[in-house]
Amino acid sequence: MKRRLIALLVSLGLLAALYWKIDPNALAQAFARSDVGLLVLALSLVAPTTLISGWRFSYLAPRAANVSVWEGLWLILMSNVLNLILPSKMGDIAKAYVLVERGKMTGAAALTLVAMEKGWDFVALLVWCALGLQLLWGSGPHIPLLALMVGGLLTFFLLMLGSTKMSGRIFALLHLIAPAKIKRQLAGLKEAWAEGLGNFWANPAKASILISVSVWLWLIHLVQIWLLAYALSPLVPLLESFALSAVGILAGLLPFTLAGIGTRDAALIVLYSPYMDAGAGAALGLLCTLRYLIPAAVGLPFWDAIFSRPNCWSLGESKRESATQTVAGRFLAAGCHSRLARPDAGLVHALGGARRCATVSVLDAPLGRWGAVSQRSDRRLFPAGHARPVRGHL
Repeated sequence: MKRRLIALLVSLGLLAALYWKIDPNALAQAFARSDVGLLVLALSLVAPTTLISGWRFSYLAPRAANVSVWEGLWLILMSNVLNLILPSKMGDIAKAYVLVERGKMTGAAALTLVAMEKGWDFVALLVWCALGLQLLWGSGPHIPLLALMVGGLLTFFLLMLGSTKMSGRIFALLHLIAPAKIKRQLAGLKEAWAEGLGNFWANPAKASILISVSVWLWLIHLVQIWLLAYALSPLVPLLESFALSAVGILAGLLPFTLAGIGTRDAALIVLYSPYMDAGAGAALGLLCTLRYLIPAAVGLPFWDAIFSRPNCWSLGESKRESATQTVAGRFLAAGCHSRLARPDAGLVHALGGARRCATVSVLDAPLGRWGAVSQRSDRRLFPAGHARPVRGHL
C-alpha cells in the first residue's frame, strides 16, 4: 500500500509540474485543432490489439494448460485493470496467479509463460525502435545514448529468449546477486524457464508464428500512437515516431510512477518537441494514457466477477465473514504465500512485492470454465502428502 501511495504521489507530482509549465489554453487548442476522425480511428485500434494479444497468449500457453482464446482474452483484460494501479506492468503477474489457482499450471511454469509473453513484446518493441533510431541518427546528442540503451535491452532479451545456455548463465548471475530469500525461487524459475524455452523452440513453425505476430502486433501499437500524434500535428513522420513512442513507452515502465503516468507524459513532450508544441505533447500523453484506460474499463466487469466474494481470512472463523479488501489489495494478498508452501508457489510473492496479507483464496467465484479449482486440480498441484499452501501473515 505504501509503494502504491508513493507511486501515486510521484505521478501526481510530475503531472502537476508539467501542467504548471504548460498553458492550459495550449492544451485545449491542441485538441480543438486535432483531426477527430484520426483520433477515433487510432483509439479504435485498441480492439484488434487486445484481441490479438488474447489469441497470442492462448497460443503461447502449453497445450496441457488448455487455455482457450476466450480465456486468454479474459486474462489480458483482467491484467489491464491491475496495470493501472501497479507500476511496471506488474499487473501481468495476475495472469500467472490465475493459471495456478485454476489448476492449469504450476507457479514457476505460469510465471515463465507470462515472462516469455512480455519478453517477446519487448523484442518486437525494441526492433521497431531500433529501426526508427537509424533514421534519427545525427539529429541530437541523445540519439546515441538511446541507441545504446535499446541495443543493450534487445541483446538481453534475445539471449534470454533465444538460448537456453545463455539464459541459464543469466539466471546463475542473478542467483549470485539476489537476496537470500528469493534464491530458492530463482532456482525453480530457472528450471521452468529452461523447460518453457525448450518447448517454445521445439516447434519452429509455432515459434515463428508467435514471433511474427508479436512484431506485427507492436507495429499496430506504434502506428496507433503515430496516428494520435499525426492527428495533433501533421509534421510527425511515421518511422521516426516508432522510435520516439517506443522510448516513451519504456519511460512509462519505470517503477516509481502509477501506470507510467507522469514519466510517459514528460518523455513524450520532450521527444516530440521537434514536431509539436508542449500543449500538443501533453495532449498526446493524455491520449496514450487513454490507450490503457479503454481495455481496463472493458476488463472491469471480468474483474468484478472474480473478486465478488469476500476473502477467507486465516484469522479465525468469526472474522471471515467481515473480511473485506479493495480489488488491488485482494490481488496483492493473493501473491503472499506461506514460507511453508512449495518453492514455486512463493514466486508470485517474490516478484509481486506484497509483504503482508492474509487470505486463503480470492479466485473462487465461478466464471464458466474458470470455476473453483476441482479436486482433481488440487491433486495435480498438491500431490498426496503435500498440503495446499495456506496464505497468512509473513
